[in-house]
Amino acid sequence: MPREVPHQRERCGERPRRLPVWLVVALGAILMGLIPGFLSPAPAFSAGLEDSRQQLDRARGQLGRIQSELDGLAEEYARSEARLYELDQAVTAAEAEAERSREDLRSVETRFESRLVDIYKARGDGFAAFVKVLFEERDFLRVIQRAGSLNRIAGQDDDLRQEIRGHLERVGTLEAELESKREAQTSTLAQLESAQETMEGRLEAVSAEYSRLQTEVARLEEEARRRAEEEAKRREAAAIAAAQSAAGAAKSAGQKTAASPAPSTVRPADRSSGGMAAISGFVFPVAGAHSYINDWGFSRSGGRSHQGTDIMAPRGMPVVAVVSGRVTRTTRNSGLGGTTVWLRGNDGRSYYFAHLDTIAGGISSGSSVGAGQTLATVGNSGNARGGATHLHFEIRTGSGAINPYPVLRAAEG
Repeated sequence: MPREVPHQRERCGERPRRLPVWLVVALGAILMGLIPGFLSPAPAFSAGLEDSRQQLDRARGQLGRIQSELDGLAEEYARSEARLYELDQAVTAAEAEAERSREDLRSVETRFESRLVDIYKARGDGFAAFVKVLFEERDFLRVIQRAGSLNRIAGQDDDLRQEIRGHLERVGTLEAELESKREAQTSTLAQLESAQETMEGRLEAVSAEYSRLQTEVARLEEEARRRAEEEAKRREAAAIAAAQSAAGAAKSAGQKTAASPAPSTVRPADRSSGGMAAISGFVFPVAGAHSYINDWGFSRSGGRSHQGTDIMAPRGMPVVAVVSGRVTRTTRNSGLGGTTVWLRGNDGRSYYFAHLDTIAGGISSGSSVGAGQTLATVGNSGNARGGATHLHFEIRTGSGAINPYPVLRAAEG
C-alpha cells in the first residue's frame, strides 16, 4: 500500500497541525511585556512636560498668594464700609428719636409755664418762695425738684412734675447713646480710611507683578495643554502600533485574533471652571490687579443693600466686556453710579458697570462689542467719590439682579 504524502492530506481538507498551546501563550506574554514600553512616555518628552507643570504650579502659587493678600484687604475695607453705613443709619435714627423726646419735653415745659402764669395771677403766699427758686437755680431739673417742696405746686401739679422729670431723663439717655454711636462712627471711619489707603497702595504696588504673573500663567497653561495633547496622541499611536504588532504575531502563529476595540480619544483636562455658576464665554471684567469678596447684601446708604460685587482695582485699570453683546446705555457723572455702562449680552443677560473713571472711545449706546473688549476704566465716580477706586459690577436677568460673586469666581477658575 503506497504511503500518503502531506499535500495529499491538504487536498483532502485536513487542517495543518497547530503550534503547541504553550508556545502561543509564551509568545503572547512576550508581546504583552513589550506593550508598556510602547506606551511609556519618552524620557525627554516626559521631563519637559513635568517641567512645564512645575513652572505652572509655581506661577499659580505666586499669583494665588498675591490674590489672597489683596482679597484679605478688600474684605477688611468692605466690612468697615458696611459697618460705617450701619452706624450712619443708627446715628440718624438716634438723632430722630432724641429730637422727638426734646419736642415732648418742650410741650410739657409749655404746660408747666402756663401753670406758672396761673400761680402768678393768683399771687398766693407761695409765689414769693417760688420766684426765689427760679432765680437761684439754673438747671431746669433742679427747679422742678425744689418746686416740689412748695405745697402749692406739689399739691396741684405732681403729675406734671413727674412727666417733666421723665422727659428730661429720657433726653439725657438718648443723647448719651447718640454720642456713643457718633464716637463709634468716627472710629469706623478712621478704620475705613486706613483700610482704603493700605489696599489702594498694595494694589498699585503689585499691579505690574500681578499682570506679569497672569500672562505667565496663561502662557504656561497653554504650553501644558499643548504638551498634554501631544502626549495623548503619542500614547494613542503607541497603543495602535502595539495592538497591530500583537495581531500580526498571533496571525503568524496561526491564531485567529478578535477585532481590537477602537482606541479611545484622550482629551486634555477640561479647563473650564464648570458648575452652575459658570457662564459660557464669560471674561473677568477687570483686566489687571484686583480684589473682591462676596459683599452681596452688605449695608449701603439710605438703608439699601448691596446688589452686586465691588471689584477693587487701581484707577485707570481697563474694564472689559464680560460677554459679546451690545451697549444699551452709558452715563457720565450721573446719579449713584456716576459714570456707567450697561451691556446687553448675546446670552440674554444684562451687565452693569458703575463708578467708572472714563468710557473708552467708540463706546456708546448701540455699540456692538466682543468679549474682552475694553469698555471703560476703573474709578470712583457717583456716590463712591472719595472712596476706594473700584468697579461696581451687576448681573441682571429677567427676574432681577443675581449675585455675581459665584460667576466671577468661576471665571477665574
